[in-house]
Amino acid sequence: MNKKAERNWLISILLFFCLITGIIVLSNSNGTLDVSLHDTYFILDKMLVILFIGFSLVFFHLLLLLIKRLALINIPFKIVSISLTLLLSFTLFALNILAIMLLKTSHAISNDISIYSFLLLLFGSAMMCVIRAVEIIKIRHDQ
Repeated sequence: MNKKAERNWLISILLFFCLITGIIVLSNSNGTLDVSLHDTYFILDKMLVILFIGFSLVFFHLLLLLIKRLALINIPFKIVSISLTLLLSFTLFALNILAIMLLKTSHAISNDISIYSFLLLLFGSAMMCVIRAVEIIKIRHDQ
């Protein structure tokens, strides 16, 4: 594996995390994210939201790294790896579209800009999957 490419992945994930964290922190001053679902009202601390986003980015990176290492074994595993990453990316894109539609039609979530950081998280994770799938496609196996 190319250590320089993996270092670039980690740097880009760190920058992406800082961007999302900046959106959440600068969005409002009271330090909470208010979500109302049906008859239940949730108040989330921004620190918990930031920790969730950080752990989810690390989880996606490790999952995609595992799938890429699986692709290095042989060609059938490479095909499975490409299928898994593309399926994951299409699922995340669909979730992003569904979340946008939910935000447009419902007033369940407060009009806070920090909610858009979740959309950015879904979109960025989907793009990570697509980029990793392209890396897996470029892997050459000696026969």
